[in-house]
Amino acid sequence: PGLESPTVSPLHHEGWVAVRAMVPTKGAQQVMDDLYGLGARAILTTAIHACRL
Repeated sequence: PGLESPTVSPLHHEGWVAVRAMVPTKGAQQVMDDLYGLGARAILTTAIHACRL
């Protein structure tokens, strides 16, 4: 994923997708809460140790 747009991948279960996106660390908790409120589940965060933007 990049800062410009998320990566959206279809899953085997019809109508389901996996989404990967980069968000600033400071706002990650709020983004997770917002996504959950919209129906997203299994929301994960991972640290990025190196990145070129």
